[in-house]
Amino acid sequence: MAATGFRGLSVRAHATFAHQMRSYIDDLYGSSCTCDPEFSKFSRTHLCAEQLKSSAGGGHAIVSGTYRATVEPLLQHYGLKTRWLDVVDNIWVALWFACHAQITVGRYAHHSRRSVGQEGTAAKAYVYVFETGETDSTSIPGYQVGEKTRLVDLRYSVPSIYLRPHAQHGVLIAPRQIDSDPTNSQGSLKPRVSGVIEINLADALDWLNTGGMTSGYVLFPPATRDEGYRRLLDWPQAPPIGLGSITYYGPGN
Repeated sequence: MAATGFRGLSVRAHATFAHQMRSYIDDLYGSSCTCDPEFSKFSRTHLCAEQLKSSAGGGHAIVSGTYRATVEPLLQHYGLKTRWLDVVDNIWVALWFACHAQITVGRYAHHSRRSVGQEGTAAKAYVYVFETGETDSTSIPGYQVGEKTRLVDLRYSVPSIYLRPHAQHGVLIAPRQIDSDPTNSQGSLKPRVSGVIEINLADALDWLNTGGMTSGYVLFPPATRDEGYRRLLDWPQAPPIGLGSITYYGPGN
């Protein structure tokens, strides 16, 4: 239940990861953030309300109108390791991910539909339910902070030119303050799990069916349709190795 950016890292490595992430966001954004000089403070760097005013002329990888604080969770949606965990608030999207396995080779990936014929009639699908507790809104649309967690709804926080998070009903959660919480040094959100729904895979596949709105093409729009995705793929500066890479998604089944 830890985000990919926390997995396998020592406490000391968290600061290095935070520095690399912030430096890469500065590169994508086209400028450095001047509101807080502390790289490692997760609780502070994630509340920068600066908004990119213009990306005309191809000078930025980030679309104009995007808040700096939303760039890291946005990068999570496009394949980078971050300190945010993907969740959704739509049961059909949750079922889709429960019924599909991601196949990854290097920076290339696709989703494959699970099969009762291969896994057996006893196969299950699972949906985890998270609770954030009471949260307060910030000056950034869709960005909320609570006592234990922070939540960002990318459908409100980023321009709709980023098709993937809008198609997936993209919501992300993260710990409220990782740096100052010695009991949660790995960023685990396990305490926020309020329940697990177990479903027979055969039933889940039957409910999901094969409608066009729950196809891989819709949930993972290709770069020819998703301009925000295309900009990230085309950006010449590769992310630091510790952050992974923007993933190339191909058609699945």
